[in-house]
Amino acid sequence: MRYVLALCAVLAALTFMAASAAMNWVFLSSLGKSHLESQIFGAVSVAVDVLKSLLPIFIAGALAAHKRTYAAVAAVAFCLFFAFSLISAIGFAAHSRGAVTGGKEVIALRYQAAVRDVAEVDGKLKALPKARPQAVIVEALRALEQDRKFTTSKGCTEATALDSRNFCDGYFTAKAELATALEVLRLDGRLSTLKIEVARLQDVGGAQESDVQATLLSRMTGLDVSGAQMALVIFVAVLVEIGAAFGFYLAWGWMPQTADA
Repeated sequence: MRYVLALCAVLAALTFMAASAAMNWVFLSSLGKSHLESQIFGAVSVAVDVLKSLLPIFIAGALAAHKRTYAAVAAVAFCLFFAFSLISAIGFAAHSRGAVTGGKEVIALRYQAAVRDVAEVDGKLKALPKARPQAVIVEALRALEQDRKFTTSKGCTEATALDSRNFCDGYFTAKAELATALEVLRLDGRLSTLKIEVARLQDVGGAQESDVQATLLSRMTGLDVSGAQMALVIFVAVLVEIGAAFGFYLAWGWMPQTADA
């Protein structure tokens, strides 16, 4: 049974090691200015991860064999390899998390802007005076334009008589009402488009926090959201690197030593 448990632990350690190597490969290879440099950086990251995973076992064996010089040198190398891998893993995790949360933040900002636009357009609509339907006003204007006073006043450009001025006041009032009706139609169309956009952005998570995990952690710890995001990035990187560094040792170190070991 203990060998089955040890095998499961080894598989878990290999998973951590593969994850660490992949994270470091992706991050370090991105630093290369050419394809060859990227491959060199990636190969170095894998070599570091392999040695980092094996050194705890070697150090434990050296201490058991009283090879203290080897154990000291190996411990220094392990600390350097671990720090190297941890920095790379943090860079990878920060980049990956930033890409995901950055996309969500863009959606959230667009949603908030759309909501503000809806409120603004709705406010403009409510501020406009009541107006008859556009078709009704157009027909009323056509009827006024057939009146003799409209002709004698040269289209209400030279309304000198009292009757003509009163007539033209009504005519221009109808024109203003038509402009209001047209503006209402424009704003109604704009409002409908914005409401559709708000609904679409809401469906893709625009109304939610861009980073729910970091927001919850910030409320629990008192950190700001950016600080909580950084803490999560570091935690993930440390977790992976600890699993990769000590996975093999933890998988076998607990087993009792046999007499002929």
